[in-house]
Amino acid sequence: MYFGLDHAYQKRWIPGFGLTGAIALVTGLHMTFTWPVRGIFKIAYAEMTVLFGILFLSASLALALGWDLLTVAVYAFLLDWLLL
Repeated sequence: MYFGLDHAYQKRWIPGFGLTGAIALVTGLHMTFTWPVRGIFKIAYAEMTVLFGILFLSASLALALGWDLLTVAVYAFLLDWLLL
């Protein structure tokens, strides 16, 4: 049976968000420093991957510490709005 993020036991989502965030952050940083294409393509792929990695890691941290996910959502919206 599927339980969403509104379920009382949210700790089961920590490894999923943490591993996804770590992989996205590491591969995004690798693309940022070694990507041979310059300009807008680097921003569109590498830096957005780093941003999503940080957001997934912050969601994992928020779930681990029992914080509300609304704060992570607000930061995600503001960072996305700034990058556009």
